[in-house]
Amino acid sequence: MSDVPTQVIYGVGDKTVRECVQALLGIKDIEILPSAVRDTAVALAVEGNIVQLEHAGCGQLELLLNVVAADTDATDTLDVYVDSSIDGVTWLNICHFTQIVGTDPATKLVAIIPRIGVGVVGNVTTDLAAGNVLPFIGSWLRSRATRVEGVGAGALSFEYSLKACLKP
Repeated sequence: MSDVPTQVIYGVGDKTVRECVQALLGIKDIEILPSAVRDTAVALAVEGNIVQLEHAGCGQLELLLNVVAADTDATDTLDVYVDSSIDGVTWLNICHFTQIVGTDPATKLVAIIPRIGVGVVGNVTTDLAAGNVLPFIGSWLRSRATRVEGVGAGALSFEYSLKACLKP
């Protein structure tokens, strides 16, 4: 039985088991939108990195919206969308996170988008309602946001980031 391994290596240096396996599979954590304070009102503006995926054999896409801080006005709102594309030109909205209100505490929202799901016909000109996902993983990802300055004494301000991870 000389072909049976006598030692199993679970990590290299300070890497976790997940990071080691992802490196072997060619899968990595993806930063779509780096953490930053965003204090201007925008209407469905594309923000952050437009990322081309290398995802052969991927079974699902996981998204993490990390809202570190919101301002103090209950009428200020933040909507974060994630779009996917087959060709990098035509985009389909695959995730619309739950809306964040200016008085919300720091929060982390996760969206899981499986490759296998119920067949869907999606209109590329229509965005999903808040709190919904569409089971589609194309070759490209991007994020969009709408930030609304409501009435109130404080200025609009949200600090957040968006990351993605592909799972086999």
